[in-house]
Amino acid sequence: MSAVVYIAFNYWALTNLLPPVSGTVGPVINKHVYIIPTTTVVTTTTLPVLLTKWDTTSWDTTASWPDASDPIRQLPLSVQIGFACIRYNESRNHSFSVNIHSHAGGWYQFMPYEWAYARAHMVGLPRTPTEATRDQQSAVAVWYYLRNGRFYPEWQDGC
Repeated sequence: MSAVVYIAFNYWALTNLLPPVSGTVGPVINKHVYIIPTTTVVTTTTLPVLLTKWDTTSWDTTASWPDASDPIRQLPLSVQIGFACIRYNESRNHSFSVNIHSHAGGWYQFMPYEWAYARAHMVGLPRTPTEATRDQQSAVAVWYYLRNGRFYPEWQDGC
């Protein structure tokens, strides 16, 4: 299935960070046009087989998984797999977990300085990732991913 991907982020310089790509013109946000490649995305409610290996919700009732409104769900499957692996390795899918040593928090274990930097560039984020909704945590993760054009350096070890 092919779909046009529209991702809306409050980041003024995204177009300056990513190389030009062919694709569909996305929405105009903050007077910038975002070019988002047209690609296959997962829009079904059934979890694709490639993601099930990272889903802990069937045996851990305190774990959570991105719902249909989550920004991660709008990305290509290969990127969704990367984020699923990161969520699993960082927090075992617990969106409100906090590392007692580093104070990293949330699904993606944002370090305090990473979250503060995102807050300075994205409107409406709460003080910490654990105070944020899951969609907000994912929006920050996607923002960093698009900003850098990859998972590195926020998730250096990758998956």
